[in-house]
Amino acid sequence: MSRLDHRPDSQSFPPDDEQYNIIPLHNLQTDHPSLRYPEVRATISPLRAFGNLRRPPYSQWLPSMDLLDWLGLFFGLQRDNIKNQREHLVLHLAKAQMRLSPSPDNIGTFQTIVLRKSRWKLLENYTNWCSYLGKKSNVWISNSSSSDSDTRRELLYVGLYLLIWGESANLRFMSECICYIFHHMAMELNKILEDYIDENTGLPAAPSISGENAFLNYVVKPIYERIKVEVERSKDGTAPHGTWRNYDDFNEYFWSKRCFQNLKWPIVLDRNFFLMAFSTRKSKRKTGFVEQRTFWNVYRSFDRLWVMLVLFLHVAVILPWEEKKYPWQALKNKDVKVRVLTLFITWSGMRFFHALLETAMECSRVSRETLRFVLRMVLKVLVAAAWTYVFVIWYRRIWKQRNYDKHWSDEANKRIKPMISTTKELLDLKNAEYEWDWHENFSVSNKFVIGLLWLPVALIYLVDTRFGSQSILPLWVLQWGCSNTWEIDHSIEIEKFTMIIEVTELPQIHSKLIELVELLLEPKKNVSEVVYAMQVLYGIIVHDFFKEKRTTNQLREDGLAPHNQTAMVASLFENAVELPDPSNENFYRQVKRLYTILATRDSMHNIPVNIEARRRLAYFSNSLFMKMPHTPQVEKMMAFSVLTPFYNEDVLYSKEILRTKNEDGISILYYLQTIYDDEWKNFIERMHREGMVADDEIWTTKLRDLRLWASYRERLPSASLLFKGHEYGIALMKYTYAVSCQRYGEYKAREDPRAEDITDLLKHNEALRISYVDQVSTGNNEEYYYVLVKYDQQLQREVEIYRVKLPGPLNLGEGKPENQNHALIFTRGDAVQTIDMNQDNYFEEALKIHNLLE
Repeated sequence: MSRLDHRPDSQSFPPDDEQYNIIPLHNLQTDHPSLRYPEVRATISPLRAFGNLRRPPYSQWLPSMDLLDWLGLFFGLQRDNIKNQREHLVLHLAKAQMRLSPSPDNIGTFQTIVLRKSRWKLLENYTNWCSYLGKKSNVWISNSSSSDSDTRRELLYVGLYLLIWGESANLRFMSECICYIFHHMAMELNKILEDYIDENTGLPAAPSISGENAFLNYVVKPIYERIKVEVERSKDGTAPHGTWRNYDDFNEYFWSKRCFQNLKWPIVLDRNFFLMAFSTRKSKRKTGFVEQRTFWNVYRSFDRLWVMLVLFLHVAVILPWEEKKYPWQALKNKDVKVRVLTLFITWSGMRFFHALLETAMECSRVSRETLRFVLRMVLKVLVAAAWTYVFVIWYRRIWKQRNYDKHWSDEANKRIKPMISTTKELLDLKNAEYEWDWHENFSVSNKFVIGLLWLPVALIYLVDTRFGSQSILPLWVLQWGCSNTWEIDHSIEIEKFTMIIEVTELPQIHSKLIELVELLLEPKKNVSEVVYAMQVLYGIIVHDFFKEKRTTNQLREDGLAPHNQTAMVASLFENAVELPDPSNENFYRQVKRLYTILATRDSMHNIPVNIEARRRLAYFSNSLFMKMPHTPQVEKMMAFSVLTPFYNEDVLYSKEILRTKNEDGISILYYLQTIYDDEWKNFIERMHREGMVADDEIWTTKLRDLRLWASYRERLPSASLLFKGHEYGIALMKYTYAVSCQRYGEYKAREDPRAEDITDLLKHNEALRISYVDQVSTGNNEEYYYVLVKYDQQLQREVEIYRVKLPGPLNLGEGKPENQNHALIFTRGDAVQTIDMNQDNYFEEALKIHNLLE
């Protein structure tokens, strides 16, 4: 492939008012909250440390450029992709350095261990891929070295992978394809760093492709076009699965070494992989799983369930055939026991049938490229057939021997009994010496000899348990409480609780129990006070709690009094209380939980009237008792993003939609007022409190509040944006919210009311970002771009942050995943949570995210 000269980018000089997403990396002199953290500035510094790196040819190098710009100029990557991944990398490394424990002495110095751990995690799949294919990794760096040059090289590897990932568009669904691309581009990077000389030109080594958008046009687009042709063969998903290939099928192409032999680098368009995309419409065979649309899939996919059911039916026929009172009584007959052994024949026959069925359904995958698969399927059939043959022969020989002897032989028991005695003798034998021809290679012990003796028995046992593993016997464990608990429960059961228990003593017991728990939770515990509190509590329960007074002997029988008369005179718990060590976290966690239960007193007037609110509060409150990680400081928590896909739904209910009546004469607002009667009353009360005089103003001055109220109850996209926060320092560095609204560009072009509603949401939620696909006409061609926008509070308008060009249309048949995929490159943090716009109970569960991201 010919190399294209890289034309200088007219936008290489970043203006001071350049739009940014979270951190203004183009202007480090500005007073932005995120730039006040020394970890952020410490991460930016090594990105601008070039050392003796060779500058890219055919391009103007500017003082404001960094290592990612250097990669972009060499490999022909898009400018906005570089901007996006630069912020991604800086935020990731800065937040990882914030989470270091213990914190470094100099937080303003970049910590190389953070970069190293990030590289290991980011390139883990690539490393495993190289190992699987037997290829040497092209990441040339020592895991023990920490020099400046190694730090720079490590940043280049991490940056290159992120830039490839950020511009790969639909290829991101094929992770091993990304590994293949990175493998070759990393090698070209190594040649540049090691000052290789091109043998053909005699000039310093350079990438195989370069120039404006070279990576998109000569790497991503050819593979994208091949996938697009295959998707067209699917006929919107109606064609059989075996006649066309999807992302997973293409990704499997990179699971074998043939991708290196066939695809080459730079990618050769006349290879077999691409011929069908640009010439004929004939598709290659699938190399992965092919689901045939047939009834037999019910058996093939759930074969274990069918095996279990058939085997149970098999036994259910054999045992009742003897017509005994109870089926298991038939097992006393040895003939019946032997007939039960036919289970193994049934099992092996079903496995043989399953192997034949799998072979028949997967025969379409047979080709020169799947010889190992063919061998595996043939061996599977032969092994299943062999088991069936062996079990049939064994069963026939058992009955043949039985008919010959006229009775069942006890020969097996006679053979096992000598083994039992021999085993015991070997276990008791000390200092035994064995003579072996191969004793020089390893020593032999008594246990080894016993293992050899019992090996045949064990093998037979394992064969026998193949059926036993098909069923599960439940184990029930009964737990009994103490005598007092039983007595109280029994009194409630027979409805005589108030006749047996002195109810007026319950408040006193409650208060004394709280005092005891508070003593246990004190940092410096006084054992004598604990003893006294327990003695008081014991006295109330024993002497005052039960109406029927008990004698000392009765108390001793119930375990409520010591048998020693001296202990009755002195304090019962003196010299008997031993407090657990403060390190016993489990004990004191339970004590804190008990204190919360005892000390929490909610008045009835504080309980919500709304039934749904009660349900959600009850569920949330109960969930708080589960084991959860401790809440870390915000600086120490993991960063995460929330991503919501949005296609063509209503954003907010309009005035017309709320008022319009259906065929039954019922409007949406009337329906919501009826369903959420108490919430509507609360809403009107709030509107009056906020200045509404007449109820008619709900359609004028308070119209936006009305639209929001109705939209929240119907879970429109606006409901997902509740409580998402505002742009303020560390909060936005740790959390971002993106909505992948792929048709937002269309809405704006045709002035759809939804575009105005989305802009309104951007205006009122500063942390919100909207990503969409923009379609631009350029003469006879159409160009597609990923676009990220936000609302600028100073300019009071929507502004564009990033614009990354695509190889073609976004949707190739997967729909929702492709919608999420286009916004994925704009997310930040260690984790991404994808939620739908109708996510239920999201607010309550979001309160636990802080604990989850410890």
